[in-house]
Amino acid sequence: MVASSGRRRVSRGAAAFFALLAAGVLLAESSPLRVGNGLVAPPAGDWQQELAADGNAVRLTRTHKWLGQPKGSTQIVVFAQSAAKAAGDDPAAVAAQFFDEEERIMQEQGVAAGDYKLSSVVRGTQTVDGRQVFTLTYHKDLTVMRFGRQVEDARLSLWFPDGFADTREFYGFLVSEMRQKGAMVEKVDLGRIEPVIANFQIAQRDEAR
Repeated sequence: MVASSGRRRVSRGAAAFFALLAAGVLLAESSPLRVGNGLVAPPAGDWQQELAADGNAVRLTRTHKWLGQPKGSTQIVVFAQSAAKAAGDDPAAVAAQFFDEEERIMQEQGVAAGDYKLSSVVRGTQTVDGRQVFTLTYHKDLTVMRFGRQVEDARLSLWFPDGFADTREFYGFLVSEMRQKGAMVEKVDLGRIEPVIANFQIAQRDEAR
């Protein structure tokens, strides 16, 4: 997502990767999966795997059923990012810019359009297996009929590997839990993204594409 005129460009934004994935390809089960210069180890279980056409994002989807009918899903999206030099070298500042853009997109393209109500928007930091990540959590109450009576809880985490100031590379980890109201399905667990972050590895440079 390119920021509007007069604002510093950080990256495309997590929302843009859903559009990229729509044009991606389904993958047979394999481990690990290459995303940018990183390697993703999918969590255990029955997950559908989709890779963006440009190789910079992967989406893992698991459907939750009640009485044989799909009543919810968990989606995990891992994506590679780059930040322009103009964004600066401080990961905290770059993450703040990224989250500013994410919130703007949700307000303008979701809330203002009447697609959902947005609440419980919280920014923070977290340590996952010794890695500091910057987090944005939020809740959506979907209001348009095509979605049904559904709610979504999500957490977006950003991780900046060592050497970010030189490589300009960082990675996003989004977990989204969608549930139909009243359905007795698996409970929401945003913590399921943490093993994905902990097991994520940067490929050796001579292995990079």
